[in-house]
Amino acid sequence: MSSNKSKSNSVRIIVALAATLIVGTFVPTTQAQESGKTFEASFWQFLMGNNYKNWAPAPGQDGDFYSGQVPHGALLKMYINRSAASDVAGLQVGSVIVQENYRSDRSLKSISVMYRTEGFNPAANDWYWIEYKPDGTVVEQLSDESRQESSEVILASTSAKSTKLSGKSSSCIACHQRAAGSDFAFFNDQNDPNVAGGRKAEAISLR
Repeated sequence: MSSNKSKSNSVRIIVALAATLIVGTFVPTTQAQESGKTFEASFWQFLMGNNYKNWAPAPGQDGDFYSGQVPHGALLKMYINRSAASDVAGLQVGSVIVQENYRSDRSLKSISVMYRTEGFNPAANDWYWIEYKPDGTVVEQLSDESRQESSEVILASTSAKSTKLSGKSSSCIACHQRAAGSDFAFFNDQNDPNVAGGRKAEAISLR
């Protein structure tokens, strides 16, 4: 029963993607489904194929580095698709937010993605979360019983129990539920000093 429910949810998400992300966004095909690719793998292929780096930068930014903080990175870059850029305040269904997370030496650490798809998880504003490694594989996070104290996302060891950081990610939701306006997004908050204020990384002292 749970397996069928999971498959049904996956199909529903893919159908929603095709229906809401027609122009400049993700349109998965039945061929991708038949190839056995996961949703996360197909979405990564979409991001690479559509060169998300050419998308609009976050409001107040120019596509350059700006200062970040844990659990993401010392430096960040953010890109938003047409759906998000056309309604920054409301972030309509179909919005995609891509955040590149860099270390202080400007090496890429991970890529955080938020995709809003209707009906996926109303309690968290229908955001589908994915945390990618630079090679496109999904970051794995230690499960609660295996977690060690840390201020950053922990990558799983071979012996520890872990879960992929995607879908209804409890750690992402727990943090983003603090965003103003109950939209689970920080970058459009008027009081966000890092993004809305447009602080450049070069102008601050990095920790």
